[in-house]
Amino acid sequence: MRNYIIAVVLFVLAAFFNVSFLGDTVLFILKIVMFGGFVYLLYGIYAAQSAPTLSPAEEPHSPGAPGTVVERETPSPSSPEENYKIPMEGPPSLSTLLSLQDGKLSVYLSRLFDIAFQFLHPQHGYFLLEEGSDLTLLTSRTGDLPLKPRSSDFKAIFSLIKNSDQNILIENHLREDVHLNSLYDGINYKPGSIYIQRMLLENETALYWIFDAKSSGFFSAQDLDVPLKLESLCRETIQDFIFRLRFRIESARWESEKALYRSLLPASGFDEALEALVERITERFEAHKLTIAMKDLQEKFPPTAHIVKTISMEEAGREGQKFELEDGLTGWVISRDKMYLLDDIEKGEYFIPRFSKEEKTNYGLHAYLALPLHYEDEAVGAVSLEHREAKKYTARDARELEEMVRVFEDVLKRTAGMKIKKEADN
Repeated sequence: MRNYIIAVVLFVLAAFFNVSFLGDTVLFILKIVMFGGFVYLLYGIYAAQSAPTLSPAEEPHSPGAPGTVVERETPSPSSPEENYKIPMEGPPSLSTLLSLQDGKLSVYLSRLFDIAFQFLHPQHGYFLLEEGSDLTLLTSRTGDLPLKPRSSDFKAIFSLIKNSDQNILIENHLREDVHLNSLYDGINYKPGSIYIQRMLLENETALYWIFDAKSSGFFSAQDLDVPLKLESLCRETIQDFIFRLRFRIESARWESEKALYRSLLPASGFDEALEALVERITERFEAHKLTIAMKDLQEKFPPTAHIVKTISMEEAGREGQKFELEDGLTGWVISRDKMYLLDDIEKGEYFIPRFSKEEKTNYGLHAYLALPLHYEDEAVGAVSLEHREAKKYTARDARELEEMVRVFEDVLKRTAGMKIKKEADN
């Protein structure tokens, strides 16, 4: 708290401190030092609490239905398992970032909003996140007004700045029939001035600061320096959070890969390496069926494969079963050297077997994830996971399984030699 107060004092001094007897150069250097101290303290407060805690990932919840406004409150403390909820399929959305680490990023952005509110000193203020058609009210300063904001209220306000082709809009003479009036329906308050600041981000995402005051002519263009500096700090805070998050993710991946190498290094051959891989896969993934199949290298017409390892409660796809590569999904993974990630193998007009044409049912299994297994750049096998729940596996799961398989392939090059070919031919 002390550092936060000192940071605010430094910011105010840097913004308003002007002494006539100091030269321009000395005054400029002094302001730079004070602004630097402000940024350093704010960053220190942020950095001390912003390192994400790693735990099993879950898919984030949507911030709300399209066209709705959600009031986001400071989240209550959660267990470590809930602190890391981010999909790995590309750049995370800002709403996802705001939900991490008990909403710490949201807290820091809200503090910058509070500084802007204290500097401009309006009657009311709103901090909103726009992602596509979704609006999220991150925080607000409305005093004792019993407000229940609607999406249409804010979208009408957004249209003002979007139509103006500017990122900051000040209107000091509002007519009584436009703009903010619908937001204050049934309340004895009519705004005379409005200030809107839009911070455009990536992927149709934007942050908005909206302030209003009762009197006309309340906001001035001379006040823009401080909000613009605060906007810059908002962007830097978001980028720093993403950088730290990506670093932690990569570190976690490396630790996982090292753990897999350690478990495979003692393996003296294909069988031991295979058992170690199966153990790691079953620890990481939930599945009702795990299958590892190897290509029969001597069988060319037609090409075939056989199952060398399976964990399942069903009769189909037992160890030792032989099948033609063109008869089902598992064979296609090998013959086409291609990953398959299917939400539901029961979906579609035609039944597609996993192994052979003799299959007439998938035994209630729906989600399907399979990757080819390589030896000397040739697809010689396949690893597949199946689950009764549709859409169980994601692109993130595919990447994690691919990393495990790649480590397994590296170990095979060192330990198995030609033994993998002998195993495939047995």
